[in-house]
Amino acid sequence: MLSPAVINGSRPATLKDFNGDKRKFYKYLCIKKGLTKGVMLIKGLPRSGKTLFAIHHAKFLRDEFGLPVTMDFKPEASFGPYSMFDETVLLEELANVTSIAKKSAKWNVSQEKTDELAYKLKLYGHTVVLDEGTRWLDRRRSVSNVNLLINDIVKQWAHYDILLMVINHFQDELDPRFLRYVEGQGTIVSCSWGMKWPETGEYQIKNTAFGEKLSMTIYGPNVYGDYNSFNPIAMRAKVKL
Repeated sequence: MLSPAVINGSRPATLKDFNGDKRKFYKYLCIKKGLTKGVMLIKGLPRSGKTLFAIHHAKFLRDEFGLPVTMDFKPEASFGPYSMFDETVLLEELANVTSIAKKSAKWNVSQEKTDELAYKLKLYGHTVVLDEGTRWLDRRRSVSNVNLLINDIVKQWAHYDILLMVINHFQDELDPRFLRYVEGQGTIVSCSWGMKWPETGEYQIKNTAFGEKLSMTIYGPNVYGDYNSFNPIAMRAKVKL
């Protein structure tokens, strides 16, 4: 039970409000900072922990919220269940969501639309992780079919009810249409290696809808195959109900 001071917004929540349980605190932050749905850009220099953050976050959302995971790369076997994403899946999804959108004006009950979306769309309700963002959203190929289709998914993420995470070294390498959306309505995660502890990552998370930064440290050991070691702690989190 959160203290009245946190509930009425007079002070931000801290780890102490969750009796030191870092996973419960991180789950709370995911809800309050909008980290479960929408569009997210994860950027940083090579070896700064971008993919590491993405797969840990995706696994956390699957384990804690029951959100299925779809990725365009193969993780370690210990990650658990996931689906693969490729150009074929992309084309099928766009055809399905366009067909459903054309029918939506005829629906009077929103639940009917939600049921059909969940039934027809493979990505509905998923966390989607796209590694090496220039493969899908290269600014030099802004008129390519793949680029146009991914941007359509970005614009229609609410129809899919998904979290789309795009990983890339540098922000300015990506398509301006995608950047315009993520900078205006999405979440940007800036990754760097932690300096206080060995094998740590520091992640500056900014959700533009909230206009606040969430400075977090996720510490180790930070290895791909050891997903159960995910131990997040928000160092300077400003969160209000």
